[in-house]
Amino acid sequence: MTWDISLKCGRDGAKMVRSIMRDPLFLAGKSEPATEADKQVVQDLLDTLKANQDRCVGMAANMIGVKKNIIVVAVSAYIRSTGHSVSTPCGGRGNCGKCRVRVLDGELKISTMDRIQLTEDELSRGIRLACQAMPKQTVKIEI
Repeated sequence: MTWDISLKCGRDGAKMVRSIMRDPLFLAGKSEPATEADKQVVQDLLDTLKANQDRCVGMAANMIGVKKNIIVVAVSAYIRSTGHSVSTPCGGRGNCGKCRVRVLDGELKISTMDRIQLTEDELSRGIRLACQAMPKQTVKIEI
């Protein structure tokens, strides 16, 4: 089974977990296109999503108070939200290696737990741990 997971690009920056915006008037407002200058917003979204993965599979920039067209998605949570499953007996900590997916198109950064759990051959073939995958661009994966 394959999925296309689409989102905007960003680069690593300082870790920043932001508060979730709950104001319905703000959330209903129109957002502007993202630019290269918004890379830190992407990183803040990724950090905030990781801190809230027990409650959501993705976040939009307006959810952290930024009116930009930026969305991020957690791969393993997204797969579960579609009614499919990925084995995560470790609870998403990456130390069991059971949630392997293969990148068919795009790129998923190799995480520390990917390096511990996967062989160099698996990494070179695009195998990643779904529970550790936080794409920063459009990716197509196979489970």
